[in-house]
Amino acid sequence: MRARTLSILVLLVAALLAAIWLGRGARSGLSLPALAPQVSQPNSYALLRTTRSKHYNQQGKLAYSYKAASMEYFRVDITQTSERDYSLVQAPELTFFGEGLPWFIHAKEGKITDQGDTLQVWGDVRVWQVNAAGQQTLLTTQSLTIKPRQQEITTADPVAITSPTGSMGAEGLTVNLETQILKLHSKVKGTHDPVSTR
Repeated sequence: MRARTLSILVLLVAALLAAIWLGRGARSGLSLPALAPQVSQPNSYALLRTTRSKHYNQQGKLAYSYKAASMEYFRVDITQTSERDYSLVQAPELTFFGEGLPWFIHAKEGKITDQGDTLQVWGDVRVWQVNAAGQQTLLTTQSLTIKPRQQEITTADPVAITSPTGSMGAEGLTVNLETQILKLHSKVKGTHDPVSTR
C-alpha cells in the first residue's frame, strides 16, 4: 500500500514538472492573458476618479475650487517627474472666488500642463456668473485656456456672451476673473438693451 502511494505521488510530481516545462517552452517569462485590460497610454502613471480640490491665496482666502469626473496623470519619463508631464481630465469644473460674485467654468474635457499652472479645456465650454438678482451672464466657446493662479482665461475661438443687458460675440477674448476686466480680441458685434431709469 505504501509503495503504491509513493508511486502515485512520484507520477503526480513528474506530471507537474512536465506541465511546467512544456508551459515554459510555449511562453517565455510571465505574460498577461489575452483579455487583460490595457493602459490607454504607455506613460499613464495614475488615474483618479471624482477629483476635488480647493486652492487658497497668500492671504489664506479661498481663491478657486476644482473638480472633475476623472483625471489621468501622464509622465513623459515614467521613472521621474518632468515639467512636460500632463493630466487629462473629464468634465472639469472650476469656481473662482474673488472680491465680487463667483465665476463658474464647465467643459467636457481638459488638459493640465505646466505643473498645474495651465488648464486647457474644450467641448461646450461655459463660463457664467449669477448676480444678486439671480440673473446670469453666460459666455460660451469651444476652447479656453485657464491660468488658475492668475485667475485669467483666454481663447482665440469665437465667443458668445449673453447678459441681462444684451448679447455680444467676438473672435477671442481675455478675462481677468479677479478684476472682472474683459478684453474682446476682434470682430466684436453686439446688442445692448438700455437700462430703464424709471
